[in-house]
Amino acid sequence: MALKLLAILLFTFLLLELVTSLTSPKVPKQSAKKISIHLMPWFETKETSEDGKWGQHWTMARMDPDIIEEGNRRQIASHYYPDIEPYGSGDPDLIDYQIQLMKYSGVDGVFMDWPGTTIAWDYPKNMQNAHNFISKLEEAGLDFAIVYEDHNLGMARDEGFITDILAQGRQDMSWLQSNYFNKNNYVKINGTPVLMTFGPQSLWGDDWADIFTPLNPKPTFLSLWNAMEQTNGK
Repeated sequence: MALKLLAILLFTFLLLELVTSLTSPKVPKQSAKKISIHLMPWFETKETSEDGKWGQHWTMARMDPDIIEEGNRRQIASHYYPDIEPYGSGDPDLIDYQIQLMKYSGVDGVFMDWPGTTIAWDYPKNMQNAHNFISKLEEAGLDFAIVYEDHNLGMARDEGFITDILAQGRQDMSWLQSNYFNKNNYVKINGTPVLMTFGPQSLWGDDWADIFTPLNPKPTFLSLWNAMEQTNGK
C-alpha cells in the first residue's frame, strides 16, 4: 500500500513538472531573431474526423492510411512520417505535444493557416482545430498571427456554397478582429495586427481593400513572396 501511494505521489509530481514546463514562458535562446512556424490545422484521423474517415490531407485521394507498409508505417500522403503516427490536428494531447516541441526548439510563435468562416467541406473543422491550438498559445508564452486562405472563398463559390466572396471575406475579417486581433499575443507591427494570405488565389487587387473595410486599424498585410502587386499593395 505504501509503495502504491509513493508511486501515485511520484506520478503527480512528474505531471506537475510537465505542466509547469509547458506554461512557463521563459526558454533560454541564443539568438534574438524571432522564429515562427506556419502550421496547417487540417489533419484528421478516423477517430477525429466528422465522418469517421481519414482526412483528405493524409490521403490526397490516392493514399490509404489503413494500409500498413514497410517499417510498420501507414500509407500517407506525406514526404515525412510523424514519430507519433498520423494524428488529428484538434487532439488536445497532440496540441500540447506540438507546443512543447516548439518551446524546446526555441520557436517564438505560430503562423496559423486559417480557412475562414465559410461553411463548406472540412472548413469548420479546420477552423475549430486552429482555434483549439491558438487558445493554448498565450499560456505557453507563444505568439501567433493568421495566414488567411483566400483560395477557400473561390472554391466555395465555384461549388455553390457561397455566392458573394467579398461579403464572405468581410465576414471573415470581422470575425478575426473580434476574436484574435485584440489578443495580447497576436503579432503586431507598429501597433497594427499582421495578416498574411496563402496567396492571393481568389481575391485580387482592390478586393482586399473591400474585405478590409470592417477593420480598424487596417492590418499589416503580407502575401506570398513576389505577389504584393496582385493585391494592389493593400
